[in-house]
Amino acid sequence: AAALHAIMPHVSPEVCQKSCLGMRVVGTPVGSSEFITSYVRERADAAVHLANEAIAMPSFQERLQLGRIAVPSPLLWLAGQVPLKDLGPEAGIELVDDATRRCLQSVLPGSRLTDSAFAQACLPEGFAGLKLIRLADHADARFVSMHLKCMAVVPSLAPHLAHMFADPRTLDSPTARAVVAAHQRLVDEAPVLAQILDFDNPDPRPGLVRAVQRELEADRARKVYNALPDANRKSFFHAAAGDKGSFTALPTCPSNTWSNQQYHSSISRSLGL
Repeated sequence: AAALHAIMPHVSPEVCQKSCLGMRVVGTPVGSSEFITSYVRERADAAVHLANEAIAMPSFQERLQLGRIAVPSPLLWLAGQVPLKDLGPEAGIELVDDATRRCLQSVLPGSRLTDSAFAQACLPEGFAGLKLIRLADHADARFVSMHLKCMAVVPSLAPHLAHMFADPRTLDSPTARAVVAAHQRLVDEAPVLAQILDFDNPDPRPGLVRAVQRELEADRARKVYNALPDANRKSFFHAAAGDKGSFTALPTCPSNTWSNQQYHSSISRSLGL
């Protein structure tokens, strides 16, 4: 810190000290756990602020579109670089997921959004969901998939960096331990992923993240469906699963925008509320 301040005397000693904790490399925080957590928290706080702005919008459709796309997107990208689920509550990931849930609750006045209904809303449209993004559902899949892709391609593209992406089971570093822990959580949730996320045979295909997410979504959809209380509710689930794009498609002109009453009624029916 003293050396940095000597080179750049116009920069305060406090900023120089903070700079020694880490840096951002191509948008990815690299450095101490304190620096990475602080970096993620700043983006989490910005996402929560955006969610609050969305909830204040008069149109229910606009609220949910913004909450679905804009609120989690910056952190969703970071999930491939940083073990979000290992950062603890200080990183604010749960706050972002809570903000996404509040965006959905705001378009359902008079209805209580249950945990099962929110879980369904976070499924893709093909599984009767609203395609909302809950970071807790995506973080491990993106983090492990990105590491395996790097294991597959980095040795040939940048051999001098290959040691950074060796089999994490053979390494003793915070990142390696985070990869192994996230991998175990994924396999515990969906055992079929042990074949897709294979440390002994890393898959370089571009669609690896999506392939992993599809397996997780199918498994979560089965759990949501099996937990539905009766045949009538399950029939609504089947009906909603065949109605792709109704809630996530962007209107081509103002006259095609849903009224708040239409949007509320349709989503409530789709989620069994």
